Amino acid sequence: MSRNYKPGFGIGASAQAMIDSFRNNQIMRSKHRNLSKDHQTRLDGLTQYAHTKLHFSNTATSEDLKAIKQKIEKQQRKASAFKIITLSIIALVATVLFAIKIYEAKVEGLENLQKEAALEKRQYTTYITNGHTYLEAQKWDKAYYEFKQALEIVPNDAYAYYGIALTRATQCELTFTYCNNAKYWANFFIDKFPENTQQIADLKSHLTYEFSN
Repeated sequence: MSRNYKPGFGIGASAQAMIDSFRNNQIMRSKHRNLSKDHQTRLDGLTQYAHTKLHFSNTATSEDLKAIKQKIEKQQRKASAFKIITLSIIALVATVLFAIKIYEAKVEGLENLQKEAALEKRQYTTYITNGHTYLEAQKWDKAYYEFKQALEIVPNDAYAYYGIALTRATQCELTFTYCNNAKYWANFFIDKFPENTQQIADLKSHLTYEFSN
């Protein structure tokens, strides 16, 4: 009675396994040969590099070494010059920026001074105007205060001193008060501003009695 062999078992399977094993061995040997060739190539390259370097070391003349040294020194000089130029540019830029900052600060300061001067001028004009307004209204103390405030802004101002003297002179003339103070300010104005003849004559006209004594 004959036996039925299933695929993958028996003699057929053994033969197939032997064939596969043979093929695998062939592939492994091929890979091994390739690796050996690569390894040998690397060794040959390293050996050639070592021989070349050794040959150069043995055959390099003093002229060759001198040329190499000069080349290195030249490269170093270039690097130093580049570094110096770079630092010089940075320093120049920093100086320019600093100068710009100083200029801007000066301009800003000048603008602020101009604004302050304009404001003070307006305030001064306001004080002088208010002083004469109060003087006409016979509000002596307020007029006196306004003229004094004008002096705080513009010291030694003839208009402010004249306003003070005129306030006290008019007050003395109309109310017979502050006459000594009026004479003091009138004399002060005459001594300080002798060129203002019109204002001096006006003050004396209000203080006729005081100046006659």
